[in-house]
Amino acid sequence: AGAAAAAAPAASSSGGLTAADLQRAIAGVAAGVARRPPLGLTAVMGSDAVLGSGVLDDPEVRAGLMELLPEGQRDEASLRETVRSPQFQQALRALSAALQTDNFNSIVANFGVDPAPGMEALLRGDGVRALLDALMAAEEAPSAGAEGEGGGSAPMEPGDTDA
Repeated sequence: AGAAAAAAPAASSSGGLTAADLQRAIAGVAAGVARRPPLGLTAVMGSDAVLGSGVLDDPEVRAGLMELLPEGQRDEASLRETVRSPQFQQALRALSAALQTDNFNSIVANFGVDPAPGMEALLRGDGVRALLDALMAAEEAPSAGAEGEGGGSAPMEPGDTDA
């Protein structure tokens, strides 16, 4: 049995590639990809990250976010409380999980941005990075949104469709 095992590698090293060789190579690549879990939104947008980044110190950003809060809660204290809330963290985790599904394009479409800049990350299995890439590309090209190309930051109105 030992001679047969020694002969098998010798046969494949003589220039012949076997199906088993290909399977081992593919399994090795897949194992390397599977070792690194995708980044979650809580890592980049969690309460500590948001509050520690100073982004809420920008009056324009703060005003834009406060507009999204319910009436009666549109103040800085409520904004900071919302960012710290378990509900906000839960929403980030749910969005992170949803971005790892086959619904990526429709989720990104709800943000009003083009998913194309995130395709490389999506192909690597990192839907969160893909969303962040798409959002950053949209921010870098605001003129595209002004022309209705889906690259701007204007919110979609009820009834608007990109399909």
